[in-house]
Amino acid sequence: MFKMLREANPGLQRRFSPESAFHFADFSDEQLEELLHRTAAAAGLKWSSRKVRKAALGLLIRERIQPNFGNAGSVNSLLGRVKSAVAARGDAREIILADLGLDENAAGGSAKTEALLAEVEAEMSELFKAEHLRAHFDDLAARLTTLEKDGELDASRPADKVGSYV
Repeated sequence: MFKMLREANPGLQRRFSPESAFHFADFSDEQLEELLHRTAAAAGLKWSSRKVRKAALGLLIRERIQPNFGNAGSVNSLLGRVKSAVAARGDAREIILADLGLDENAAGGSAKTEALLAEVEAEMSELFKAEHLRAHFDDLAARLTTLEKDGELDASRPADKVGSYV
């Protein structure tokens, strides 16, 4: 962005100095949840359960890690997708997990994630001598599940960077 400002149009840098740009802090989890609740209510929607609202909050928390997270804009984008899903169900006014793209039976993820995992497992089953990889991934999944149950997994904190996995 800075390079574009410097090279594309020198006048832009003078008019819109990156050093004097506004910085908006990300909303807290509580603020995001309150905004989710109010925005859904303003649209005439209600959450089918607290679990569903917490799942929506979890999606926003994971999205907050991205550099272009937009606080209320991200809430509005999420609820825009939810409204489309609710409308596709007909007369429903309650938000369910499926409206968030999540599967009630998925182990901590979305239906899309479950489909991708099944695809990866199918690919791995065709690999020669890859049993140790499958065992390793199963162990990682079990450890993650334990961390989630114990409340030790903080989805709002970005993962530590690791080197090459292979």
